[in-house]
Amino acid sequence: FTRREVVPSKNRAQAVCEERQSEMTESDGEKELVHSAAMISVQEEREEERESEKTESDEEKDLVHSAGMSNRCKHLGRTPAEDMHPTVRMLLLGVYDKNSPLHKLAGHSDVLCEIWSLVTRAWARELMAATLAEEHIAFAHVNNIHFPAPSGLNVNMMPFIMGQQNTLPQELHGYWKMISLCVSTLHHAKDGNGGKFLTPPPKRRVGYLTVHESVVSESTSQRRPGLHTEGFTRAPCDQGTIHEMPRWHPWGFGHSMGSGKYEGGIFMASNVSDSCHLYNAIVPSELVGKGGDVEHLRDVLGQHFPDRPQPRTCMPNDSERFGGHANCPRGHMHMAGEDIFSQKAANGPISLQANQLVWMTDRTPHESMLLHSSQPRQFFRLVTGGIGVWYAAHSTPNPLGIQPSAKVVYYDKFTGKLVTATERQ
Repeated sequence: FTRREVVPSKNRAQAVCEERQSEMTESDGEKELVHSAAMISVQEEREEERESEKTESDEEKDLVHSAGMSNRCKHLGRTPAEDMHPTVRMLLLGVYDKNSPLHKLAGHSDVLCEIWSLVTRAWARELMAATLAEEHIAFAHVNNIHFPAPSGLNVNMMPFIMGQQNTLPQELHGYWKMISLCVSTLHHAKDGNGGKFLTPPPKRRVGYLTVHESVVSESTSQRRPGLHTEGFTRAPCDQGTIHEMPRWHPWGFGHSMGSGKYEGGIFMASNVSDSCHLYNAIVPSELVGKGGDVEHLRDVLGQHFPDRPQPRTCMPNDSERFGGHANCPRGHMHMAGEDIFSQKAANGPISLQANQLVWMTDRTPHESMLLHSSQPRQFFRLVTGGIGVWYAAHSTPNPLGIQPSAKVVYYDKFTGKLVTATERQ
């Protein structure tokens, strides 16, 4: 902080701060921390009055949120000081301690917010880099599938019983074969002690189906752009674990020799090649932003996966030499190298090809890509149950009355704003 000159500003926030400091006793410590967070909020309000066209930055929101200004502390039965991020608490203690060099920052919420932003970004990069140094398998190629004829369907996170076709509307029955394949690979988890099952059998659980059939315009994406995870809040047994890898013959036969066994997670496929990229990484839950956003990790992911996106390893596309084996997948999807017996983990994201059904964890980074030409696209996703929250504002209710086995909320998962029943329609 000694390298930046801090000039005291004459505003209401600093005046109140100085008055409070002169009266402060040791027993007032917790109140002062809450007050200092309030002063940051006061200065932000003043800045908004002066520059009505300037909106509050995400960094300021994060600082105020971390400092306990969010209403969530009321619901959790904690005081704002108790709900405060410990690093923010230490920063504010220094700011309002006259014997600390940080005291020069009193009343300068813009500088505090910038410091907090730099600290959290550096922490996120280091944590993600440490995670990437570990060996993970974040996705797997389950099998190749065939999509039914499109009919303009568009449902998102519709709840249904995963083993009962009659719990889906008739117009979605064309996807039942794909759903059955996914459910057949699910592992029924037991605890580590008495061997009791942690959840009902997969076929009796509520799953969530997404089907999107539409014509996608050139230079647009059908689904959500930008790097993200699915952002669900789930029990550890539902976040996604591979118990048995799928088996793809080294010669390639056009289908897997075994589809694998998975616990929780998500299944996904589309009928357009190169329209989705997957990264073989598992993002720590504390780094996942609103609605699953992980765009802030693009740089560190790019350093770890420097190669350009490539389709998974296949036999050469030469029917004269390889006959029916030509262009057939072989080996594991996250591996790369022509010699199937000495492959190494791919150094770039995997570009999904048409009709490749994949399984992935809730925290696998992926993104829907811009299409180079206007064309129809079908998208399939099955979330295998166990989610903590079902967002009514973004999801399709089941007309047959099947309810989500999760807490139903009515606010926008990206903005946090309440969405009325009229707006949901």
